[in-house]
Amino acid sequence: MYLDNKYSTWYYNIVYRGKERNTTEYTEKHHIIPKSLGGSNESSNLVKLTPREHYICHLLLVKMTTGLSKAKMIHAIVAYSVWTTSNHKRDLIVNSRTIDTLKKARAQYMTEEMNKPENKLRSSLGAKKVWDNSEHRQRQSELRKLLWKNSEYLEKMSKRPKTTKQVMIENKLFPSLREAATSLNLDPSTISKRCSSCHKKYMNWKYV
Repeated sequence: MYLDNKYSTWYYNIVYRGKERNTTEYTEKHHIIPKSLGGSNESSNLVKLTPREHYICHLLLVKMTTGLSKAKMIHAIVAYSVWTTSNHKRDLIVNSRTIDTLKKARAQYMTEEMNKPENKLRSSLGAKKVWDNSEHRQRQSELRKLLWKNSEYLEKMSKRPKTTKQVMIENKLFPSLREAATSLNLDPSTISKRCSSCHKKYMNWKYV
C-alpha cells in the first residue's frame, strides 16, 4: 500500500513540522493516515497544516501509494482541488495540468479495474440484484413512460442514427438481436442481458 520513497520522506517531514509548530495563521486538519486507508479521527492521526501544505501532502500521498490505495488518493486530491464552499479560507490556485494529469490517471485506473474479469462479474451480479428488485423495475418503468411523453426527448430520439448490432451466440452469427430472439425463441431483452453478462455460462454470447 505504501512505498518507501522520497515522497514518503517529504510527506512525513511536513507532518512532523506541522505537529511541532504553533501558529495563529489559518490551518486545516489533515489525517496523517487517510480515513479511506484505515486512519482514525484520533488526535495522534491529525495534524494542522496550511492550505498549501495540505494540498502538497495530498499530492505526495498519490506518489507514495500503490494499487487501490493510489486510486483512492487520486480521488481525494481531485476532490480537494475542486472543493469549495461559501466560507472556506483556502487561497489556492490549482494548476490545470495537474488536475488534467490526476483525472486521467484516475480514469485509466478505473478502466483497468473494470476490465478485470472478477470486477466485471461483480458488476454484473450487482446490476442483476438491482434489477431483481420489483420496486426498482417499477420505478424505472414509470420514469421511461414519462420520458416518452416529453416532446424534446422524442425529437432527440428521432434524430439519433439507427444502428443494428450483430449477435454472436455459441459461434453462430445473427444479423440482429431481433433475429436472434426469433430463432432462439427468447425475449430480446434476455439475449441483450446475456450478451452483456460476464457469467461463465454466457461467455460465448456477445455483440459483434
